[in-house]
Amino acid sequence: MKWFYRTSLIVFISIIVASCKIIFDDNYFDVIYTVLGIMFSVGMGQILSFSFSDITNIDFVQHQRTQLQKILIVFVILFAIVTLIYIFHNKNYVCKYKNFIVSLNSIYGTFFIFCMVYFIQNFFSMFDLKNEIEDLIRKTKD
Repeated sequence: MKWFYRTSLIVFISIIVASCKIIFDDNYFDVIYTVLGIMFSVGMGQILSFSFSDITNIDFVQHQRTQLQKILIVFVILFAIVTLIYIFHNKNYVCKYKNFIVSLNSIYGTFFIFCMVYFIQNFFSMFDLKNEIEDLIRKTKD
């Protein structure tokens, strides 16, 4: 259900962007794709570097591994979609209905921004998890 709301938000914002006649050019897609590629690599490195070896609470470890696995899968899927969009972003279809405009360019550009925000949000979540793990380790050592 969360992804339905996220997709709806992307489409809604892209309609606003297209109606304001904002066009994302090739340079935008080149730069943002590069940034997303770097963010994807850093995120994958963070996910794969988590260690739960010092934690004895099995339930906590299983829950966090499941969460990290979900984040990993979403990161891969989002970056795969971004890559496909990047390859085909030159195809621009526009649909007009009264004062509203929907274009693939605005949907693609908005989706790239969404992915950047999503990656950043999950970086903060992973940072919080790392702190939580360190606190739990310190607590068990005391």
